[in-house]
Amino acid sequence: MRGLSVDILIQTAATALFGDFVDLDDMAEEAMLQLNMLSVAQLCRYYVRDMLDSGKGHVLLVSGMSAFQPTPSLSSFAASKAFVQSLGESMAYELKGQGITVTVLATGGLPGEVLRELGSTERRARLPPQGVVRMALQGMEKGLSVVIPGKVDRAGLLANRLVPRRLVPPMIHRLLKSSVTRH
Repeated sequence: MRGLSVDILIQTAATALFGDFVDLDDMAEEAMLQLNMLSVAQLCRYYVRDMLDSGKGHVLLVSGMSAFQPTPSLSSFAASKAFVQSLGESMAYELKGQGITVTVLATGGLPGEVLRELGSTERRARLPPQGVVRMALQGMEKGLSVVIPGKVDRAGLLANRLVPRRLVPPMIHRLLKSSVTRH
């Protein structure tokens, strides 16, 4: 592509649809899944092939905490982030020892601007974006396959793994409902 050599591929583009799965618009959901999953996979395949030829490179993908749990009212979005998480961790293993690292940044919660678009007035205590970026890049440089910035998010993931799976959807649903006012 234009004769450029890409040593670092950072994929952050994503969109979310809020609402019950059966109520989502088919075309909007298809566009979201195209952006969140297929474009990620296609761009990785394209650029990682070039990285393999040069024997070096870094890939940074962004999933989210929803990749690790069922997320009612964001079901398709969460599933797309689970795809990115699995793809990234799998690629990291497949490319081990070939000079290419793959790191997946699992950010916590929804960004404030997305919450506001969904009607939320809640402000969450989160790491500033600069801190998240710094941790992601440091993890990528160290060759970590997963980076979860923030003690709260890491503790939440651990708690999520300890809670029986059947209890997670109602808990997540209550949290989302309390932070997002549906129009």
